[in-house]
Amino acid sequence: MKNGMKKTAAVVMAAMLMGTGAVVPAAEDMGIFSQTAIVAEAASVGKVTGLKSKTLSNSEIQLNWSKVKGASGYTVYMRKNGKYNKLGDCKGTSYTVKKLPNATRENFKVRAYKTVKGKKVYGEYSANWNTATNPQACKGLKKISANSDSIKLSWTKIGCTNYRVFQLKNGEWKEVGKTAGTSYTVKNLKAESEYKFKIRACKTDDKNANH
Repeated sequence: MKNGMKKTAAVVMAAMLMGTGAVVPAAEDMGIFSQTAIVAEAASVGKVTGLKSKTLSNSEIQLNWSKVKGASGYTVYMRKNGKYNKLGDCKGTSYTVKKLPNATRENFKVRAYKTVKGKKVYGEYSANWNTATNPQACKGLKKISANSDSIKLSWTKIGCTNYRVFQLKNGEWKEVGKTAGTSYTVKNLKAESEYKFKIRACKTDDKNANH
């Protein structure tokens, strides 16, 4: 109500001054169209699209998205306790989130902003994007039993979705099985032969992508 009265008074003042031959201040200087200009600028900030991610390690995720025309920068958000909390701002179309827990699912959004008269006006949030960090390296791998055609392996439990078992074959590591537990029996082996194995933890995110 007060703003409306101020604008009306400014218009009346301008009309009175024009009749006296005095210099009439610009409408912007009297604050008539300042708020309208900011609203127009805000409407011109496009929605962020193309949000994707790349898991860099067990504690870092890199986000990337498409450039929004005319944007001054971008603000990145991560969901926590049911809310999207601000992580930070950036000028480009890439942002690396650091110091995350290993083997954890995370969810992100990004929105573009334009700086108008020293203030940020925002476009719409992007669609949300979920992914996960990598698990830590497996530890404690050992043979717990063996017979003429199989070897049973075990290892230390860590946070992950499942474990992948790899066997060295002809100079290359080949996946030979997976399990949600901490032991696995490799079968169809030859007696009196030497074999080498590795275990790799895997985290599956909400898109069923494996990390």
